[in-house]
Amino acid sequence: MRWIDRRLFAPTPRAHTELLQLALALVMGTRLATSRYWELSDMPSVLFAPPWFLSGLSEPPSAAVLAAVQAVGLAGGLFVLISRGRSRPAFVVTWCALVVLAGVQTSGGKILHNDVLLLLAAAPFLLPCRSVRTSGDGPARVEGWQRRTAMVLVALGYMCSGLMKLRHSGLEWVFGENLRWVLYAGANREGSILPTIARAIAGQLWLTVVIAGATIATEVLFPLALVWRRARVLLAAGAVALHVAVFLLLGLDYWTWVASVVILFVLDPSRVYSGRSQRTTSVMAPVSTS
Repeated sequence: MRWIDRRLFAPTPRAHTELLQLALALVMGTRLATSRYWELSDMPSVLFAPPWFLSGLSEPPSAAVLAAVQAVGLAGGLFVLISRGRSRPAFVVTWCALVVLAGVQTSGGKILHNDVLLLLAAAPFLLPCRSVRTSGDGPARVEGWQRRTAMVLVALGYMCSGLMKLRHSGLEWVFGENLRWVLYAGANREGSILPTIARAIAGQLWLTVVIAGATIATEVLFPLALVWRRARVLLAAGAVALHVAVFLLLGLDYWTWVASVVILFVLDPSRVYSGRSQRTTSVMAPVSTS
């Protein structure tokens, strides 16, 4: 427990946390800006089955209400960008707006989890973190539990996805014909970008077994990224490849999952700020007249 406590709460520069909060707000704002949530008002009331946090609703909200929630969320995201990630209240407003709209979207009888990972990744940043005293003139530092907790939530999300496949289908999910029929069905969807390739892959059982095995391995082993730095980029790349393939072959959009993984496991704030400081130094350096 002491080791976990040291790893979880180890100090980090405040600017790094603000950069991550800014990046997540940008993703949530983009999601809000590119989705037509007001059309959800046309959902038949008989099919409306909201999740627990919207249980007070007996029917879909009107288009005006949905548009207003969307506008408030966008305004919050814009304020986060203007403040360069320093406005936590605006971040909370954006997150809450996306939770409400995603909750309405998944109330039509089929659970949709396109935004689940993004909302989980952003949840730790809703709470304030304490400042840490530093000696000297170094940058202001805070407890680093927000990013690390977000990484744990994302890693557990992937692991649970893989374990649930094994729980409900067993090894047949890998060695059976499940993925073949998923690809055949996806190839017939309007959203599939590469239906011919989807059918070609589905026609080779050995290839679907390899892809299914790689998928399960990436999901179940994702927590290794928390303790083994060398595995972090490899597992993140596997997750990105998985979602890109799902989009191209099946037409299912999980770009917010990709963004969440890249922000938390690939983005290195220290390199961003070191590169910025180097550029600033080069600009401010005196010009030699010799």
